[in-house]
Order: sequence, then structure tokens, then C-alpha cells
Amino acid sequence: MTPAAAAVLATLRATVGVVQHANLNLEEGKQWLVNAPSYHRTHHDLQLDEANHNYASTLLVWDRLLGTLRRAPAPEAVGVQPTAHRIPTGFLGQLIYPACGDRLDTTCWLARFPRLTR
Repeated sequence: MTPAAAAVLATLRATVGVVQHANLNLEEGKQWLVNAPSYHRTHHDLQLDEANHNYASTLLVWDRLLGTLRRAPAPEAVGVQPTAHRIPTGFLGQLIYPACGDRLDTTCWLARFPRLTR
């Protein structure tokens, strides 16, 4: 990747990150491609069954393909809820965590690879 292309990509990613965390109402455009604030807020819902959706950081295509896309009204409260199960501290473990959740130490097939899930 050329430095110019990397700069453009970094600028776009930063812009999407700022827009996702802004309190903007972008529902007029009926977002279908890019993760908008309304989808991202659902991801931060304090109700865990709602928060386990909308993982894609930029493109909604990943949530569509993996069945985790949720169109829902804005949650009453957002944040990070403490969980009773272990959350990995390593980068790879956090990437695979959504696939296992509370099964990370038990029935998830990834539990067989402790170096990945630490």
C-alpha cells in the first residue's frame, strides 16, 4: 500500500469512528452499508442480549453475513456492563471473543487454543 493510500484509508477510518460515536441521527439515509451511530449505540446497550449485535466497525456487510445485525431503537442506557465470564486480555482473544462469549472457557472450539484466548 502506498503512503498516500494509507493516509486516505486512515483518514476515512478516523472519520467513521468519530461519526459512530457522535450523537447524530442518520436514520434519514436508512444506513445499509456503513455502521451508523444508531447501530453502534445498540452495540453499547447495557442489556447484554441487545449489545451482542452490530460488531462491525465500519461496514455492515459483516454483521449481515454473520447474522449479528440488529436494527433497534436507541437503548435507554449505554456503557460497558461487567460480566461474570472471562474476557480475554490479548488482541487475538478479543477478536475471537464475540464468537464464543461466555463459552470461551468451556464449549467454544476456540478454548482448545489457550494461547489465542488468554
